[in-house]
Amino acid sequence: MAFAHLFVQILIFLGLVYYARETLKIRKVSQEQNEITQRPCLVPLCEQRDFTSVVLSGGSYDTGERILAGVGSNPGSDGNNVGLRNIGNGHAFNVRYEVQHQGMTKVSREDSYLPYVLRQEPERIYLSLNSLREYEDSELTLSYESLGRRRYESKIRIERDYQHQLVPTDFQFKQITPQSWWVKITRRVCPWLHRLEEKRSTCLKD
Repeated sequence: MAFAHLFVQILIFLGLVYYARETLKIRKVSQEQNEITQRPCLVPLCEQRDFTSVVLSGGSYDTGERILAGVGSNPGSDGNNVGLRNIGNGHAFNVRYEVQHQGMTKVSREDSYLPYVLRQEPERIYLSLNSLREYEDSELTLSYESLGRRRYESKIRIERDYQHQLVPTDFQFKQITPQSWWVKITRRVCPWLHRLEEKRSTCLKD
């Protein structure tokens, strides 16, 4: 009798574990679906490239069909600043941008911050097109958050052609995975180890 009672208790416990697991799966799916409806995606503002002038001057237009468009201080006006557009489903918050220039011998970085970029609304950032034209190859990195506090990253490679037009040639978009509890603990306990790893990664990248 005692064995039968124990067996029933085990079955009930396994049933509760299964129910909790399936409920957790449903919750994760619901969270993912909700995140998709408010996921932002930032891209640089571009305009159509003038193929006629490129071909007549003997250049090649194989690198891309768009060039970066300048944005002025007032909406609708021409300017010399890089513009951003949010083509995602939701607004982008805590936007940080960094550009790494890779020219002949000079490598520099600039970074700045925007509190938000609204959905489908162009936004000007304080990065001039002329500063990008000084280098043959640049990489613009945008990191930002959704309303659900998930972080995303857009990375755009920009090449300067012989006409000094800035042509985007590669675009990457990804969600930034949050650090695990183990990484957070080791960062506090052994910060020197992470600094050494960051220096190693920077050397390998350069």
